Amino acid sequence: MLNVGTNSEVSSTSTIVNVKEPKKLPMVPSTNHSRSRSRSRSPGVISDSMHLSPSEMPSNSRRAFLQHMVDSLPKSVYNRVLALKHNQLQQIKISEQFFREVYELEKRFYLQSCTLFDSRRDIVAGDVEPPAIER
Repeated sequence: MLNVGTNSEVSSTSTIVNVKEPKKLPMVPSTNHSRSRSRSRSPGVISDSMHLSPSEMPSNSRRAFLQHMVDSLPKSVYNRVLALKHNQLQQIKISEQFFREVYELEKRFYLQSCTLFDSRRDIVAGDVEPPAIER
């Protein structure tokens, strides 16, 4: 939070503002979506989090805000959310198995390719003369 005064000094190398005489700012009227917020604010201070979307909130505030939203859902919608979470966890497990098997397949083909890469390296370096191949 930042109090802005009439005689403020701002350093160009820091974000700290020294306020000598705080200016009292009018309170912003609350909207319907901020009814649960505290009204015991000190004069001259406006909360910046009033206008933030959940993605812009600090993690603790975001978690509490989203938990409150989920708790206020109707039971049928809440059950759908839980079912979708469970569905997503199953999809993550399937993806994990898929990528493990892809990794095993890559290891197997890498071992087969290593002999070809080694022989190509030896031919390019001139260590081995390749056999004559007819066209």
